[in-house]
Amino acid sequence: MPILVITIAVSLLGPVLASYFAATVMRETEQTKVGGQRSRCDSCDKPLRWWEMIPLLSYILLRGKCARCGKGIDVKMFLSEVIGWVLFLFLGLSYSRWITTEMINVEMLLVMLVQLVTAAILLYLSVYDIFTFSVPTKVINLLVAFALAVNIVYLVLAYIVPESFSSSGFGELDNLIAGVIAAGCVYILMWLTKEKGIGAGDMYLAAVLGLMLGLPGLVSAFYVLILSASGVGMIFAARIGKFKGVIVPLVPFISLGYVVALVWAQEIFELLFIQL
Repeated sequence: MPILVITIAVSLLGPVLASYFAATVMRETEQTKVGGQRSRCDSCDKPLRWWEMIPLLSYILLRGKCARCGKGIDVKMFLSEVIGWVLFLFLGLSYSRWITTEMINVEMLLVMLVQLVTAAILLYLSVYDIFTFSVPTKVINLLVAFALAVNIVYLVLAYIVPESFSSSGFGELDNLIAGVIAAGCVYILMWLTKEKGIGAGDMYLAAVLGLMLGLPGLVSAFYVLILSASGVGMIFAARIGKFKGVIVPLVPFISLGYVVALVWAQEIFELLFIQL
């Protein structure tokens, strides 16, 4: 029961953060008329009541329309909340697997904190990508710096107290190699596609996946990324009746690859007939 509670609690945090991030991005990119004041409907300018701002539920219960003027609510807001729920559901599952296999200790709590911060930043970038088809350079640089700092700190801690910080999955040569390989692969794709649909931001995010997951987890994350992005892209293209030049936000799928790898890296490797 505690494991189920942890999973549910962490998963519910995702839509809340996504809703806040979506509102922030809309204001930063001037996609809403609301400034720093409380949330309002963009169509009728009426303040939203508390029951109109419940992540996921409000959009479903209101059928995607404002309760007062009946105008449609931006579906990107709902998609952001769904993505937040999915990402943090897998994060919660990864926490549960840690707790069921090991005793809670300082190392475990630090790893969980690192994963939480990484998932939160990736969620913000995912929401930003959904609304703008771009990612803010400053936030990506912050995430890269965070990933490097985590590995450096864990490398030092593993040297000072190897009995406590030697199995975290950070601060290993494997992580650095994975980061370089991931960035190199995406750079080649950028060169082949002449940066159409893939940019430098995606390259840096790929490097983050390598630094945070290591080589086995990186392969699993890329596998999930490619399958999910391709599947959604084909569905979207079929719906609009256009297969050439279709662009989908890539960061949500990069983020999905990260959290899925936290939970099922071993299973995905076995699916690919690769032994860890």
